[in-house]
Amino acid sequence: MAKEINPYKGYKDGTTAFHVKSREEAWKKANEIFPTDYEKDEAASARAGYPIYRSTATDAGITDWISDLGARLELNLKNGAKSLNIWITPPTPKITAVRRWSMEDIVSMCIENNFYTQGDALAYSRMLQRVEVMKPTPEEIYKTAVDILDHTDPNEDQTITNIMCIIENTVVRTTYEID
Repeated sequence: MAKEINPYKGYKDGTTAFHVKSREEAWKKANEIFPTDYEKDEAASARAGYPIYRSTATDAGITDWISDLGARLELNLKNGAKSLNIWITPPTPKITAVRRWSMEDIVSMCIENNFYTQGDALAYSRMLQRVEVMKPTPEEIYKTAVDILDHTDPNEDQTITNIMCIIENTVVRTTYEID
């Protein structure tokens, strides 16, 4: 059954782009808009490197086509005078970053960087216990960096932000969970 030939169907309001969440939705929208039936043009597809579907109503003077560009369908209507895009943007899943750190990694970092050389065992133990219990948020990394700087030889010429960067880059481990 041939479709009604109406090159304005679907974009009377001047819309030149639609956004959908799947290829299936994109082709459904293309079928609503495209004025005729279509079929794959194997020769044009081979030349272009992507699938091209041409109108089957060429005998009626309609040379419209659809280019399947992967992330979008491009509908070329009114014999190429009007271009309409149907963008395919799958929804982003919920992504959770899980950040961890450990006492062992803090100890290694302190040894490698000559940190916490001016503190006693009790102060060091308190700092490590806090690390074991708390999550490595920017605030907790800051508190840990302040504690480390307060117990590090001033001749080491360190800043809180430098220690924070060292903690972030060598101690904190981030993994991701995708729902």
